[in-house]
Amino acid sequence: MIDLWVVDTIAYVAESFDGLGVINVRDPDNPRRIAQHPSVQGAQLIGVQVIGNLAFIGNGYAGLRIWDVSDPINVKEVGYYVTDGIAGSVCYNNGIIHLANDANGYRALEYYGAGIEEREKREEVFFECLPLIGRGKFEIRANNDKGLFIRVYDTQGKLVKRERLSEGNRILSLSEKPIGIYFLVLESREKFPMKKIVNLK
Repeated sequence: MIDLWVVDTIAYVAESFDGLGVINVRDPDNPRRIAQHPSVQGAQLIGVQVIGNLAFIGNGYAGLRIWDVSDPINVKEVGYYVTDGIAGSVCYNNGIIHLANDANGYRALEYYGAGIEEREKREEVFFECLPLIGRGKFEIRANNDKGLFIRVYDTQGKLVKRERLSEGNRILSLSEKPIGIYFLVLESREKFPMKKIVNLK
């Protein structure tokens, strides 16, 4: 056993190369295993957290995996993210998946939801930041005429700034922030990747 997460009377146990164990712990003196699910690609299953019907799993060299555990006996994978190196401990909080990753130390992933859903056709959009390495001032570009909200996270996954950028002023100022790496997320109904920038102040 490397890690575990308990929801009501069910314990989800990260059991290394043996995968994910599902144990009924209604009677703590007599726990009962009800299912055993192999890890993806036979990789080491290191970390697990269950939020609602979803299990966020650090699955070693197989990366981050997201499983639907609404039926703990018959789980199914609904999402994944392949990381460099080993994906270990995992924690989901406020829309961000925090992942211990040996190749990078720490990785913060914006989570938009699992699975595939049909969406009405919309105008193609884009989101970019210039420059990616700058001294306190960064221009945000997006073909959205309405007000934009930008969230800025530090390398610890902490929200350090949230700012509304109007059409006439899309300059994000980080001159008051320390030198370092930051991650930008555009608040929108569309799904934009996280932008990594370096603030040299």
